[in-house]
Amino acid sequence: MVVSIESVPNKIDEKGRLSTILDDSNKHSIRKNIFSVKGNNVVFGSKVTALYLNQIDRILDHGYKTIIMVRDPVYTLGSWNREKLADTPMNRVYGNDLDTHWKNVEFVSNDKIERQAQIWEHYAGLIWSLRDKIKVCKYEQLVERQESVIRELVDFIGISLPSDLVNLENCNVTSRYEGLESIRNAVKKYCPSREHFGYP
Repeated sequence: MVVSIESVPNKIDEKGRLSTILDDSNKHSIRKNIFSVKGNNVVFGSKVTALYLNQIDRILDHGYKTIIMVRDPVYTLGSWNREKLADTPMNRVYGNDLDTHWKNVEFVSNDKIERQAQIWEHYAGLIWSLRDKIKVCKYEQLVERQESVIRELVDFIGISLPSDLVNLENCNVTSRYEGLESIRNAVKKYCPSREHFGYP
């Protein structure tokens, strides 16, 4: 029996306040995190991945079944550069404002978009190197084949398929993002791991 199901805050600031953007106007976006307790087992989902990927060895050493989602780097960077995310770690990529999330990333450029591409590559390369120890889920497959992909994921972690699935909107739409030409150039230059995941 599930004891607790509730939203999990994506991010807490230095003063312990919730700093996640709480815009739920798009009910079909993958925004809500899930925390559930079933006996002694905990199922936890988070949209903030860097904090966990930075210590993924510790997570896997404890034997936790881990699913990590990847998304086309062009649309990932397009999303990061939306105005409402201007103050998030994804946009604090150099100088005194460099976010601690990126302490392990070796930057070879001073351009913001190129640095974001290098961040994507850093973590995509890490995810690819762990592919035999984790379950990799592509965002595009999830929104296109929602039920079958979720069935694979819940089978992997050993829980039941939720009965209240909603149709997810595919946000990989060119008109949704600005500056995609420079983003595509940066991705081609700095994201070779994209090819491992089948991205052009």
